[in-house]
Amino acid sequence: MEILTRLWEMTALGELLAQPTSLVMLAIGLLLLYLGIFRRYEPLLLVPIAFGVLLANLPGGGMAVVPDGPDAHILSMPLGKIAKEYGLMNMLYYALIKTGLLPPLIFMGVGALTDFGPMLRNLRLAFFGAAAQLGIFTVLIGAILIGFTPQEA
Repeated sequence: MEILTRLWEMTALGELLAQPTSLVMLAIGLLLLYLGIFRRYEPLLLVPIAFGVLLANLPGGGMAVVPDGPDAHILSMPLGKIAKEYGLMNMLYYALIKTGLLPPLIFMGVGALTDFGPMLRNLRLAFFGAAAQLGIFTVLIGAILIGFTPQEA
C-alpha cells in the first residue's frame, strides 16, 4: 500500500484529479489535435493551438500566468528574473503578449500563408474580401471615435 501512496504522490495523478477542469481542457486539446492532424481541419491553426492548450494544462507544470496585481512588481522585473522565479510561460507572456508583439506577428504569418487563388478567380469573392477589410478599418475608426485608445481599439 505504501508503494501505491508514493506512486500517487510522485506522479501528477493527484493534481489531475484535484483539478478536474484541467481534464476538460486536456480533452479539448486532444480533440483539437485530432481534428488538425487526422481530419485536416485547418491544421495550420489547430495543431499549434492544441499544443498550447496541452502544455498550459499539464498537471503540476506550474504554467499558469501570474497576474500583475495591484503592486505590479512583475512588470518592472527583467525577463530573466521572471523566467527564474515564475517560469517560462510567464516570461513568454510578459515578453510577447503583454507587450503586444506576438498577436500581430501571428496574424501577419497567417495572412502571408493565405491562398488568394480562389478569390482572384472569382471577382465576387474579391469584393467580399475588400468589404471585410473595409469593415475592419470602419470598426477601428468607430472605436476610436467613441473613446477607445488605438491600443484598445
